[in-house]
Amino acid sequence: MGERVVTVKMPASLAAELRKRTRKDHYLDLSEQIRSIVRQACLRHAQPYSEEIARLREDLLQHAQRGATLTREQVLQELTRMLREGGR
Repeated sequence: MGERVVTVKMPASLAAELRKRTRKDHYLDLSEQIRSIVRQACLRHAQPYSEEIARLREDLLQHAQRGATLTREQVLQELTRMLREGGR
């Protein structure tokens, strides 16, 4: 994909907050920070269930580490519940 130059007009307060976040996230400049935010938003829209799946995976790992055993039926019920909630 070719690169394009985009101009964005924003309130001074938003630009100031983005600059703070730029330093916090260790980006070189504001444009890198904005590209990162836009990229993350695009990924969320392109793969809407990826965050939920990652959260479920993390929950399962935590349960396994605690010694709790989840039956296959419980996992399937949890997945179907998440899919039903995601469709709303």
